[in-house]
Amino acid sequence: MKKLLLLFALLSSSYLFAQEQTEIIKKDIQLSSSPAKSHLILKNIAGDVKVEGYSGRAIQLEARKVISGSSEALVQRGMEEVRVEVIDKGDVIGIFMTSPCSKDRASISREDLLDGWNQWSNNCKWNPEYDYNISFTLKVPADLNVEVGTINDGDVWVSNLSGRLEASNVNGSVNVDLVSGPTHATTVNGDVTLKFTKAPNDDCKFYTLNGDINAYFPKNLDAFVGFKTFQGDFYTDLDDIEITNPQVTKSSSKKGNGISFKLDSSKRMKAGNGGISIMFETFNGDAYLRKN
Repeated sequence: MKKLLLLFALLSSSYLFAQEQTEIIKKDIQLSSSPAKSHLILKNIAGDVKVEGYSGRAIQLEARKVISGSSEALVQRGMEEVRVEVIDKGDVIGIFMTSPCSKDRASISREDLLDGWNQWSNNCKWNPEYDYNISFTLKVPADLNVEVGTINDGDVWVSNLSGRLEASNVNGSVNVDLVSGPTHATTVNGDVTLKFTKAPNDDCKFYTLNGDINAYFPKNLDAFVGFKTFQGDFYTDLDDIEITNPQVTKSSSKKGNGISFKLDSSKRMKAGNGGISIMFETFNGDAYLRKN
């Protein structure tokens, strides 16, 4: 009898949230500047983000919005309140999931977007009685500078880019494939996986709190490699790599008139002839630097 009651409770719970509506949003965004001098910023809240570079000059956007709730009225309210909006500031394009707590987009400047603009209004309380998810799929010019991220219920996938890249997540993985530009890839709960077609021309940083980092570079990599962790190990199959002395920074001391020296706690290595900085950081997880 207890098993039957439990089954009935589960069926009742699923029935409560049986209402669902899906909308497919498609937009082509023309760039007014060259892709190499332009920036795309995409901030998602719940759902996947997939970005692929191609030979065209426009941003091709497709978003799949799903709203579910216990009644048609709630679902309809969610369809109206949760939107996909584009902010076009010439050489800076912002794409966002907006809600009743989002700031007025007319007040957002180009500099706000580049400075990591927070899209949420202060002291706004929004507790929707429905579930929402937006999955973004984009094709972008391969040399565009890209900053993308999501928070819940999704992973981040980026491929075939040569511009500067920032890819972030909170509860999910970050997957970067066939890229060659300077890259910052971070998540909190998930793995970070990266495959480079050639060594970037500027510094890279990879971070996860709970997960592993797997980074693949050409075997003739020239870089200074750093690794910092609380509980994890660093592995590499590069042939030409050696341990270097810790980095020491000098600053004025607040205790008296002397000079203080701070020893960097990260492990530092030199790959090949050295060059750009590639930093790995984990808390609970290992880092792997592998050759393609």
